Amino acid sequence: MKRSNYFVGALALSALVGAIQNAAADDDAKLGGPELTAFGAQKTANADGTIPAYTGEAIKIPSCYDKSAPNNFCDPWNDKVLYTVTAQNLNQYAAHLTEGQKALFKQYPEFKMQVYPTRRTARFPEYYLANTAKNVDACKTGNAGITIEGCYGGVPFPFPKTGNQVIWNHQMQYNPNLLGNLRSYFVDGSGRRILVNAEKLWFANDFVSEAKSGPRDSSVEYFRVRIALYDPPRRNGEQTLVRTNLDGEQRAWQYLPGQRRVKMAPDLSYDTPSPVAGGITTMDQQRLFLGRQDRYDFKYIGVEEKLINYNNFAIYDYNACGEDKLFTKNFPNPECMRWELHRVRVVEATLKPGFRHLLPKRRFYLDEDVSGAGTADSYDAAGKLIRVDTMPTIPNYVFGYGMIPDQTVTLDLERGAYMVPSFTAFKGGGYGEVKEHPGTTYSSEDMAQSGIR
Repeated sequence: MKRSNYFVGALALSALVGAIQNAAADDDAKLGGPELTAFGAQKTANADGTIPAYTGEAIKIPSCYDKSAPNNFCDPWNDKVLYTVTAQNLNQYAAHLTEGQKALFKQYPEFKMQVYPTRRTARFPEYYLANTAKNVDACKTGNAGITIEGCYGGVPFPFPKTGNQVIWNHQMQYNPNLLGNLRSYFVDGSGRRILVNAEKLWFANDFVSEAKSGPRDSSVEYFRVRIALYDPPRRNGEQTLVRTNLDGEQRAWQYLPGQRRVKMAPDLSYDTPSPVAGGITTMDQQRLFLGRQDRYDFKYIGVEEKLINYNNFAIYDYNACGEDKLFTKNFPNPECMRWELHRVRVVEATLKPGFRHLLPKRRFYLDEDVSGAGTADSYDAAGKLIRVDTMPTIPNYVFGYGMIPDQTVTLDLERGAYMVPSFTAFKGGGYGEVKEHPGTTYSSEDMAQSGIR
């Protein structure tokens, strides 16, 4: 009997120790605790220190920043290259490369990736982080993951458990209202640079608006963009308006000067080629993935360490990498592209039965710091890898919070061509933050009134 009591006591003690250890682990796993940032990423460094701990330290506006050209962002650090990945030493770094990146080396032996020190520069305002904490219990997915409900204006799912949740986090990334002057360039297989369009762009995300309190209802629009083209001359006056809400409903309008009227454009979604991207970027390839999630099954693979474009100031600064330097044959000039090692959340998207899409399989590698940075590999119906997308980002050090992630570069492996649809490194180009756009900015009626006739 005594021996039996001993074992019972030992088991009870073991259970108690386990409970204490689990409670300690739960404490560490709290947002903003020793292990996790306030937005759900791992705060600590990786095992060998090549990915540093997150500090949240603000970047001081550097002396190179030109206030007379406020939309261009110069490099605040001038870091040195740590190492360069080439076709010759590819195997040494293969674990940190995506299949799409490996395919670039195979197709273009002269391709290279210059790797810099990793800097975790994503920062968010306090209200956004407070809303993120509320979302731990409040935010839910609905309709098999394709909608969200009860969510506050922060990271919807700081502890994502499904692929849909990771994609929602990426789509809800923090951005202030922006006004941009951009150019879209297509570089064909021969290396010829073609201006697809120059445009004025207005962007707003009502989901993250500080002016809104409480959970966002399904009518709140997380993506509003209006584009007005002014070059080349044959496209001068064209306008496009896209508005997407949390219910997954996307509405689009176009104004064509030759028709002198605004019309609904319901086809501007899914795999329809983007009208400002030279035909090699679909509407839902923008920002790696943008739009309704109903055509794919999204599987969350886990967290990996990969090389992604990050803090890529060179292509936002015309003094560093303007039009005549960035655009080289088959891929952007490697001297202009900064790669860093980051932890990414990996999601594989597979087309659902009964649906059609130009890219039936896609794999996304999305920065764990919810910055908008990342890369994606896309496959055709035969299982062939045909496109690689990468999203260079920079921290908005002028305003202190948020990242500027719009320059999604799409490389078409079939044609040897690529597209940069939001190029800003020219005089007068770039993004500026605005507190509030006029109420008519995102109305189809205003498009008609302001249209060239």
